[in-house]
Amino acid sequence: MGVFKYYCFLFTCAIFRVDSRDLPPFLKACSISDPKLNVCALKNANEALPSLFKANKKLGIPAFDPYLLPLLEIQTSNFLIKLDNVKFYGLNDARVKAINVNLKDSIWSADVEMDRVNLVGHYIASGNIASFPIRGDGISNTTFVGGLYKYTVHMPKRMKDGVEYFSINSTSLTFKLKRAHFYHGNLFNGNQQLGDALNNFFNENWELILEEMGDAIKKTIQAIGTSVVSKIVDNVPANKIFLP
Repeated sequence: MGVFKYYCFLFTCAIFRVDSRDLPPFLKACSISDPKLNVCALKNANEALPSLFKANKKLGIPAFDPYLLPLLEIQTSNFLIKLDNVKFYGLNDARVKAINVNLKDSIWSADVEMDRVNLVGHYIASGNIASFPIRGDGISNTTFVGGLYKYTVHMPKRMKDGVEYFSINSTSLTFKLKRAHFYHGNLFNGNQQLGDALNNFFNENWELILEEMGDAIKKTIQAIGTSVVSKIVDNVPANKIFLP
């Protein structure tokens, strides 16, 4: 089991500066009495995505194409990979395929499709992956193809200043891919033969490599989603997010 570290500066984490007690204008509320609540939530979510992914200075929303991440570390007992100045491409092409709002148990979930998520950045790596040695310092390019991501959040209500708000208690993310591609430049001090051999092994055995590295990337995408949700529910009362 690996561990990961997810770092960000203030301007990348503070995705929203939402005026307290009001939804951002591009988000529409659904009624909890609507028998098709999930259908309403799905429709409103997809209509909001284009505005969500555009940079908006008034709301404090950074650009999502690319989404910038200063540092990401992937570490197990066998290897360490440090990525810096990571750029995420493809998040702005997300499509919500299903939403399930379970207000009784305070559990919300969303199934999101992203055809292609691309992570590009500088890496430093050492250790062994799948019994193969890895040592390098260069450009890393990882691409997830045909991804279906299921994000689940447990959000019970809490009182703040006499007003009910949703509060994130826990989150999880699972995903399935059709394919993954990996490239690490300047492996083994620039030895082209060894570098090509290792990159080919990674791509021929992408599912095995994903077991080793995917947890950190999964948790990073999960953290990005949670930062978006938390900025809304921390500032907007529950009765503004879901109308009677």
